[in-house]
Amino acid sequence: MVDGSSVFDRHDGRERFGLSPPPVRLLYSPSYVLESAPRLSRRPTRLPKRGGRCVSHVGETDDVPWDDVGFVISSRYRVSVLDRLSEGPATPTQIATDSESAVAHVSRALQELRDRSLVELLVPEQRRKGRVYGITDDAENIWDVIQTQQMT
Repeated sequence: MVDGSSVFDRHDGRERFGLSPPPVRLLYSPSYVLESAPRLSRRPTRLPKRGGRCVSHVGETDDVPWDDVGFVISSRYRVSVLDRLSEGPATPTQIATDSESAVAHVSRALQELRDRSLVELLVPEQRRKGRVYGITDDAENIWDVIQTQQMT
């Protein structure tokens, strides 16, 4: 407080004493700091055409079913089910315990993944208790893409 007068800070509505300028508000971005919001174009961003192919982390080129990748990553329960099943076969209760999710959510995710042939039942269909599920080869490839591209 230099002369006892107060300066009104228009940024946050509080009175500040002294003659110092109001604090600069910064917007934070994961990679850098901006002093103001950038101007965004209204045009959609065009991605380079890659022919639906993806280069894996070892340099191989694989056909990637992006529809299935998008389907899996759009639900945290489907992601956690595939994550657990990539380690080995399991029952819905084991998956729910490992992922700290409700069994109902895990069962629904298993059914959705099974409808897309990404998960298979490893015991007879008639069995009601102790139903063990496993991941299919297609789902293993999808899970590799999700992990390689860091989509989780």
